[in-house]
Amino acid sequence: AAPGAGAAPGAPPLELGGSSVQLADNSSPLVLGGKAGGGLDGTYTKKGSSKDLVTDEKTLKAEEQFEEKFDTYIGVFGVLFVGAFIAPMVTYFWYVRDEDPFVN
Repeated sequence: AAPGAGAAPGAPPLELGGSSVQLADNSSPLVLGGKAGGGLDGTYTKKGSSKDLVTDEKTLKAEEQFEEKFDTYIGVFGVLFVGAFIAPMVTYFWYVRDEDPFVN
């Protein structure tokens, strides 16, 4: 076993023989039933509000307009998708076909 394995809480980090890497000790708060810590815990605060609580008239009007024109946007996307991907593929396969369709 490595030196310091199973060390008591509050013991120094494990010694790895001159390596600069330190391993956490086994006194994790989750094992002891406490709150998980570490990482970015406590270094940030939530700012702003939920999108459901928006009361700004301008924002609500813009969202309503988007919902009204959603089907139009989907139609435009479909046409652009066909023009950008499907048509070039059909053209490519037309040019690389093995036999000429106009030969009687």
